[in-house]
Amino acid sequence: MADTDQTLDDILSRFPTGHSRDWPSRSNDNARIAETLLTKGIETIAKLAAMSVDAENENQTRAQFALHAVALHVSRDAGQQQRKTLAEGITRCLNENVTDNQRAMLIEQLRTGCASDATDLLAELLTDDALCDPAARALASFGTTEATTAIRDALSSSSGKRRTTLVQAAGELRDAGAAAEILKSVSDRDRDLRMVARWALANSGQSAVAPALDKAMESESAYEAGKTADAYLLVARRLIEAGKKPDALAIYRKLSAEKQPTHVRQAAMGGLLDVGGR
Repeated sequence: MADTDQTLDDILSRFPTGHSRDWPSRSNDNARIAETLLTKGIETIAKLAAMSVDAENENQTRAQFALHAVALHVSRDAGQQQRKTLAEGITRCLNENVTDNQRAMLIEQLRTGCASDATDLLAELLTDDALCDPAARALASFGTTEATTAIRDALSSSSGKRRTTLVQAAGELRDAGAAAEILKSVSDRDRDLRMVARWALANSGQSAVAPALDKAMESESAYEAGKTADAYLLVARRLIEAGKKPDALAIYRKLSAEKQPTHVRQAAMGGLLDVGGR
């Protein structure tokens, strides 16, 4: 029987029902199975996604393995049309009556498969306290202009844990367009938020964070001061990558002062040597 003639149950029978160590490491076979499932179309992927989150379905575990195999395949070897098939199939399931935990599991497969055609749906979930985190992580992994814009737009009206999540995602994307909004959080009362905000601006190479970093290194806990110094060093590296060597040298010189902790001074002096400063 040709692969394309097999039923979904026939295909799922080739996957394990237990621990992942029972899954044969035959990447060629898994790729062929993934191709077969994708060839069957959006309806099959939607059904597979629904089975993967249905605890009462006897093939749930097999469906989870199969859906993950499809996601891995499209992330590595497939074209945009197959990613679209994965995105549309999972999106149909996400729009059904499933729990937040089930939605989070499906969003993770969108992230794995780089299924950026689901951007619009994921953008809507950025306002959901329960689903903002998996949606933001998926969008950040896509790295597209549309995904970056979605996170930036959601950030302006965010608060609490959602804001921390979105600042983290914007930092991973190095979104300079979100810098002004993130800057509002560098001295926030919430330690997690202010630490993430400093890192996000540093990772984006935003020297505007420097005053807040200076203040934090002088007045806060040793742990936070150390993390702040790391952020400062990261700013310098990003500035060098952007061709802003004089700005980076100014940071390295500041951090090589005697009042700085030994490890910070050593890192700064190493940076000076690397870029030819003194």
